[in-house]
Amino acid sequence: MKIKIALLSLMLITALGVGSASAEAKSKPSAPEPFHVARTPAEKALDDILRRADQDKNIFHYVLGTPFYDAEKDSGYARLFTKNFLRAAAKKESDAVKRSCDGKYTGEICGLDSSPINCAQDISESGYLHRTMEDDGRRAIISSMGVDFAPEEVKTSYRLIKDGNRWRLDGVACGGGGEFNMECGGSMCPDVSDLRKKAGQGDADAQYDLGVMYNIGRGVNRDYVEAARWFRKAAGQGHAGAQSYLGYLYEHGYEGVTQDNAEAARWYRKAAEQGHADAQYYLGDIYEVGRGVTRDDAESARWHRKAAEQGQVHSQHILGLMYDKGRGVTRDLDEAARWYRKAAEKGDSDAQYSLGMMHRTGMGVQRDLAEAEMWLRKAAERGHAEARQEVEKLDRR
Repeated sequence: MKIKIALLSLMLITALGVGSASAEAKSKPSAPEPFHVARTPAEKALDDILRRADQDKNIFHYVLGTPFYDAEKDSGYARLFTKNFLRAAAKKESDAVKRSCDGKYTGEICGLDSSPINCAQDISESGYLHRTMEDDGRRAIISSMGVDFAPEEVKTSYRLIKDGNRWRLDGVACGGGGEFNMECGGSMCPDVSDLRKKAGQGDADAQYDLGVMYNIGRGVNRDYVEAARWFRKAAGQGHAGAQSYLGYLYEHGYEGVTQDNAEAARWYRKAAEQGHADAQYYLGDIYEVGRGVTRDDAESARWHRKAAEQGQVHSQHILGLMYDKGRGVTRDLDEAARWYRKAAEKGDSDAQYSLGMMHRTGMGVQRDLAEAEMWLRKAAERGHAEARQEVEKLDRR
């Protein structure tokens, strides 16, 4: 599961002093909070490595020393990593194979098959934020944290060292523990033998958990066919999480599950009717566009409201938008602002932008330019294009 990369900063602009100093103060940001877009050389180097690793899977093969990487790019990849990191990665790979089923390599060790660099962000539901923990100009430790669901939880920590004029990746700690993420351990690389036994005995929770393991490749080889098989068993016993997961597989058409919007809607509904918030969000989404069901804005709003009331951040933003536009509900700007704020406070950049613009115009909220600027800057730091344009206007004043 790929997860989008989420980057956030809170930069408050303060107007300090008077006279000739006031113009300078208006454009000078106060000290930023720890989360921010890449700014320092070490942060920019890490950002480049992560982006390249997401876009070019040959980087993973190069790190693991397999023969599948593009030899012509070898020298380019080498500039990203220290020899220490490459040796450690190869050793962890070798050790993992030796430990697994008498030397038979049976699955991803915390993303080892696909991403020895950013496996932890694959596990995170909400992406990551950069936070520099140490940087003395020669050595830096940069951690990635949760966004929506566990904002203080370390997902990954990266160690970089200065090599001449370049910063290079020297180590990765997975989930905040260990030296390199290839080591893994504990819940990150679980033994699934007991889980498999319980699932085989008909335990619905175990069947669901085993389906998740196969779906993300944790403790077993990633296998969508097996994932769907175990989800289907658990879903048949009424497990809401499995029903929602199965709906997602049908909606997107994974290996082992033929894409079928009507079937996706059927499973989403089963889970949603049991109160599963994500399923309610997905069901609201497909009613909004008419995918697998007849398009119905009122029905979409109904399911998004159920999910939003349980704290589902995407539904909170969408419900705010529906009240803002009068789509599926009676237009109510006060309600729009209320739901935008709930989502914005959880880091949703679209909601932050919308709330910022409402404060700028005074529609649905009291007009407050400082509040507007704060939310627009939050959204801009998370990559919201329209918010960035608004912030650029502010900075040119």
